[in-house]
Amino acid sequence: MTLKFKIMLALIVPLLIIFTAFTVVNYVSGQKKAFTYVNTSLTEESGRKAEEMNSALAILMPSTEIVAKLFAEWNISTEEEIYDLLKFVATSTSDSFGSAVAYEPRMYSPDKELYSLYANRLGDESYIDPDHGAYDYTTDAINAAWFLEPRNSGKPYWTEPYFDTGVGNIWMCTYAVPFFKDGKFMGVLTSDISIAGLNKDLQAKNQDGITMASGSYYFIITKEGDIISYPNERLVQDGANLVAENLKANLDSEFVSLWQDFREKAKAGTPFGMRIRNSLDDGDSWKLLYVTPMESTGWLLGTVHDEKEVMDPIQRELLWDIALFIGAAILLSVLIYFPVNRVTASLAKMSQFLKSESERLIIATDTISSGITAMTDSSNSQLEHCNLLVSELAELSGVSLENQSTAREGASLGESSSKEIASGTESVSEIQQAISVISESSAKISNILKTIEGISFQTNLLALNAAVEAARAGEAGSGFAVVAEEVRNLAQRSADSVYTTHEFIASNQAQVSNGEKIISDFVNAFSAIANSVDATVDSLRKIESALDSEVNLIGSISQTIVQMQDSTNDSKKNARDIQANITDLVAQADDLNKIIAELEALVGRRGG
Repeated sequence: MTLKFKIMLALIVPLLIIFTAFTVVNYVSGQKKAFTYVNTSLTEESGRKAEEMNSALAILMPSTEIVAKLFAEWNISTEEEIYDLLKFVATSTSDSFGSAVAYEPRMYSPDKELYSLYANRLGDESYIDPDHGAYDYTTDAINAAWFLEPRNSGKPYWTEPYFDTGVGNIWMCTYAVPFFKDGKFMGVLTSDISIAGLNKDLQAKNQDGITMASGSYYFIITKEGDIISYPNERLVQDGANLVAENLKANLDSEFVSLWQDFREKAKAGTPFGMRIRNSLDDGDSWKLLYVTPMESTGWLLGTVHDEKEVMDPIQRELLWDIALFIGAAILLSVLIYFPVNRVTASLAKMSQFLKSESERLIIATDTISSGITAMTDSSNSQLEHCNLLVSELAELSGVSLENQSTAREGASLGESSSKEIASGTESVSEIQQAISVISESSAKISNILKTIEGISFQTNLLALNAAVEAARAGEAGSGFAVVAEEVRNLAQRSADSVYTTHEFIASNQAQVSNGEKIISDFVNAFSAIANSVDATVDSLRKIESALDSEVNLIGSISQTIVQMQDSTNDSKKNARDIQANITDLVAQADDLNKIIAELEALVGRRGG
């Protein structure tokens, strides 16, 4: 594939993708808008048509109710008066066909069992059995719902469609209003609507309603699905049920489920829309349907549109977009060819220039790579020397730190010993003082003992004198002589104790004097030791200070070497980075050469 063709594809393909995406988005958007438009139009048209039909029936219903009230309140006695009122009801709207009054037995007059008159909108005064009625409408549950329902409920009633042979063989619906007099049921006034006329009036306005497609139409059904108005009048005349007819058709389970859903929604009597298949129109096509309740009758008005007719304009628009897309692609190819041809020629010249510059780049990178390799080897050698020197300094620093620690511990021990010696000296001084106190106390005790010894001697003399006086007294002083003897003995024992204590104190004083001498010598020795310890501590502190200076110096040298080591590592790393960049540059140069070779090959084949 030539470069020219690749460039054209690179320019055209994104545009084609964008145009294709735009076409798809436009199609999807158009489809969504179409469905939105259809749904909105169906909703509006169904509501408008329901309102239109309600308006027509809203005229019929009040006129019927007003005339029924007249029958209840006025004293109407002649058939001419009755016909005038019935003709007024029969001509109240374009869809009215006729009007009738049916009395409860003997309520018109005592001698008339059943009495019923009828007038159609053509003004004919013919009636059905004016004396007795066409049939016994008071008991015929099948054919007289128009009379029995309002009679039993006391409220107005819309009948289902029925075929009446008595007034011209016509399909009709009847609005029946009961009337009372003095609270007593008198009869029913009816207004008939021709289903054929209603259907004609409904479908005739179709082109004024839905304008999206020609196949659109309306229908009216009851909440049970019974057809009241439909384009196919046979279904109306047969009394067909819209849901039942579709369920009888040969539809698959999906469509059966849709019609069952339709039936449930219809019974609810609220507006709804659906996408559904209607076998009564075309079993193979989808229909878009919207249903609106008619408030006046309780019936449901539906609006139907064929989905295919909605989609055909969109399909035509898509085909037009595809044709436009193909034409634009061809035009783009022609417009792009000539600029691309000039670009490929310029690329050929550019490839030659790039090839020359690439060769020069490879030579320069080889030279730089050799220089970087030599620088890396030198950095590795310097880094090894730095590592060895750092190791040795670390070992020396360890020894210095150990000596410093030993000197610090010795100085601390010396200071501690000096403090202990000082404390011991103080303790010995205190002991010396205590011994001096003891020596003084012993001297005082010796003096006291001498006093006691004198007292003992005097007591002994007194006891002796007492004994002599007792002997003189004879027998009378015998008792006193015993006491004197005991006192003398006590004095003798005191003297003996004083002597013993005196000897002990004398010995103690001698020992105290010896202790004072020993303590004095001990204090002198402690002072000499304390002086020696202080001198030792001073020496250790000086050693510690010297070791501090040595450790700081070793640390400073180590930090300088580490900085040198980091600088060497950075240089080595930068060299590796440069080498890696050079390698990448060489690889890029090789890749560039490959690209240039491919570009030359592509440009060289541009003529093919």
